[in-house]
Amino acid sequence: TQTNRSKIVERFLQLSTGLVPCDRASLWLTDASQTRLERVACRQLMAALRENGVDSDEPPSVRFGEGLVGRVADRQTPLIVRDGTRDRRYAPSEGGPRSQSYAILLLPLIASGETVGVVRFERDAPAQYSTKDMIRVRSLSSQVAATIANMRMHRDIYTQAVTDGLTGLYNR
Repeated sequence: TQTNRSKIVERFLQLSTGLVPCDRASLWLTDASQTRLERVACRQLMAALRENGVDSDEPPSVRFGEGLVGRVADRQTPLIVRDGTRDRRYAPSEGGPRSQSYAILLLPLIASGETVGVVRFERDAPAQYSTKDMIRVRSLSSQVAATIANMRMHRDIYTQAVTDGLTGLYNR
């Protein structure tokens, strides 16, 4: 019943970080052109916030197929990175490899066969993510993907109902 995207995203990150151990989690959603992903939210635990500082207000974006996030969105398959310090598949806007060892879990958000977004979990500890971690959060991810897709469809239908298709002006 929620139609506020920011509330949906925040609640999803709150619930998913309770299911999967992580120091940071971020959610990337597709733009209107369906060719780019924009980071719409990032959640850091207090220890990670004190150590790394707060992310910038301006969300970065990546193209489909670019970097880890873009690759997961393009292929629609989850990805587990065992050691982020050695992985060279980063896009410049994703921040690049870090100096300390950490693990990453990326899951695509898919609704009706289309990529809606990608959720990314990061862990600073040398412990790796497993398929059990992925399975634990997968059903919640599919529910939020369907919710976001329905919210977008509702917004599009509302726009079509209140505006003239030819002129783009509001109907009387």
